[in-house]
Amino acid sequence: MSHAQIATGLLRIVQDGGSHNTLLIQAPRGYVLATGRRGDPALTVQVASGRQLAEGVRVPDEVHQRLYERGFRRGTAADNHGLVLELQGHAAAGALAHEILDWVRAAYDHAGAVAVDFVPGEVDPTENPRVIELMTALSRDRDMKTRRRLWMALVNATWLVPLTRAVDAEAVGLGGALPLRVLGELAGGEVVGAFTDFGHLLGHDPRPRPYVRVHGKVLFPALAARKVASLLLNPGQGVRGELYRHEIETLAEGVQRMAGSH
Repeated sequence: MSHAQIATGLLRIVQDGGSHNTLLIQAPRGYVLATGRRGDPALTVQVASGRQLAEGVRVPDEVHQRLYERGFRRGTAADNHGLVLELQGHAAAGALAHEILDWVRAAYDHAGAVAVDFVPGEVDPTENPRVIELMTALSRDRDMKTRRRLWMALVNATWLVPLTRAVDAEAVGLGGALPLRVLGELAGGEVVGAFTDFGHLLGHDPRPRPYVRVHGKVLFPALAARKVASLLLNPGQGVRGELYRHEIETLAEGVQRMAGSH
């Protein structure tokens, strides 16, 4: 049954949905993910590895070698294995489905049933080039002028924030509570994340998981009220940063001052 579900899902990626469709094949210890868009035969297939796996789970060295020989590549040992290929017709989908099940068995020592989930979607257009520019500048210069400019840009940006469940975007805009996905702990407090754009969000976790767009003027007061210990900006990515509780509170206070001046 899993083979037929996977083959059908692969075809749906290129025939249905929108500009960012995903097929998640989830085993207890890892996953394989295929992504693509309607009308385009190109698929990106990822075999979970590195930081995408639970602590203590690792892909055997011989499987890394097999994936490399198949054409998979990854940037670092912390990244997923990735391969771009073209899906041409039912026969190709069936053959790829067999390969995927073989990778699941070999990489995650799982020969049983897998969960197969097709999620149609669209590429999120959110971008924050000014934030990226200033984060890069601050990592180089470390001067107070650049820091102040960055803080203003953070407050005026729209962020992609990972959640534990989907929420109504209008409710968030009105100050509704956010079911934040907690990424870790710092000094007994929560560590959460926010992303400047869709590429950075998927770089952290490419699976189709809930998130919401939140303006900085809503986000930072909400984080301060929740007493979040740390906010990771684009965690695990090339251009990244971290705000600690006192910095989050400073930004929230700045939002309140701006609101009071109007």
